[in-house]
Amino acid sequence: MAILAVLSEDENGDPFLRRNVLAKIELRSNSDTLLHRANAMRPKILVDNQADRFVNFVYNGYLKSCNTKQKQEFHFQNRERDVAIIVYILATGLRVSEIINLNLNDINMETKQVTLTRKGGKQDTPSFSEWGKNYLQRYLDIRHKYNPPKDEPAVFLAKSPANQEGHRISKRAVQTFVERYGIAFGVPNLTVHKLRHSFATNFLRNNPGELETLQA
Repeated sequence: MAILAVLSEDENGDPFLRRNVLAKIELRSNSDTLLHRANAMRPKILVDNQADRFVNFVYNGYLKSCNTKQKQEFHFQNRERDVAIIVYILATGLRVSEIINLNLNDINMETKQVTLTRKGGKQDTPSFSEWGKNYLQRYLDIRHKYNPPKDEPAVFLAKSPANQEGHRISKRAVQTFVERYGIAFGVPNLTVHKLRHSFATNFLRNNPGELETLQA
């Protein structure tokens, strides 16, 4: 097997480079605190009672934005699911990949905890609020309407004209409906990632001494 060597000197032992070519590159120092950066994002995220207003809008107000019967039916079919996902992100700060990969046996409604594998393979059991539990239960009560196979473990389902059996919702589908609802609500730059920033900002505002808990 050939071994490739990385050469930094010539045959006389002198270095190929006699000056640091990266020395003139200006390094940006960011001394802002996490809370300061979070507050700077306020116009782009949901803070204070905006989160409640957004959830209520998705569930009750978005229908006014549906200008066709087909869009109305699609919204009625999916609003419990969509709101449950949005509330879960706002209430727990979970990543969209963690949300869509949840299985039914990962959720304990009595203890209001979720068992999941975090980024990096770490096992975690974050808790969710009574607020999150209520919206999740609304969705679970109608989950069967997605016509899932008996052995489908996914919590959050989707179906399409091409596949009428309920199957695990995709990351892109969640990103799409969050952006769509954000535009209708008047926050056109809202994304799944900014929903997580909303969670972080509200958490730090209400728990200013709990940065380590948030970073855990």
